[in-house]
Amino acid sequence: MSADQQSPAVKIDFNQCGLTDTGFFTLALKFLIDCKTLNVPANENRPIMKRILPFISLIILVIGCDNPSTTPDCSAVLCAYNPVSIKIKYVDKNTNNELIKAGSTYKLTDLKVTRGIPSNYTPEVSLDQTNNSIILINHVFSGDILLLGNLSPDKITIETKKRSNECCSAVDIISLKINDEILCAPCSDLDKSVFTIKK
Repeated sequence: MSADQQSPAVKIDFNQCGLTDTGFFTLALKFLIDCKTLNVPANENRPIMKRILPFISLIILVIGCDNPSTTPDCSAVLCAYNPVSIKIKYVDKNTNNELIKAGSTYKLTDLKVTRGIPSNYTPEVSLDQTNNSIILINHVFSGDILLLGNLSPDKITIETKKRSNECCSAVDIISLKINDEILCAPCSDLDKSVFTIKK
């Protein structure tokens, strides 16, 4: 076919399709669903489908994206509290001797836990029933400060991640640090782990 005999360019009469909204995605949707009368020559049917396919792909991608409106409003939801507990052991950094046990330098009452953020839960400190040099701290929050006697304080940092988008989703502990030292990452067996703090 010569240049003079080429089919005319495809023209789409948007007025005949009832497109009144100028929003891009609204135009695309109405074009695909509502538009019935197109000023397109019969021999251009196949090329026009090639032009429509990118619109279809784009709309599928947009529909598949996360919609912020699906995020639940959890402001009025009261979830069950699942306390975090850790086991620690204080040892002398030079001799590796336990600092808290019967007959040692410090007693359990010398250990203070200061809450870094406001909370209705008070940290509970006790000795492990099977080993009196291991300290069990219950209701641990990220930002808590451990202070043993007149020694330097130790800050606990806990990073968590929700398992789902639900308001009361279970939470995984991604990492636990004391000061700048990462003690576990991830932390799946806290109840079986004992973390040593050298002073």
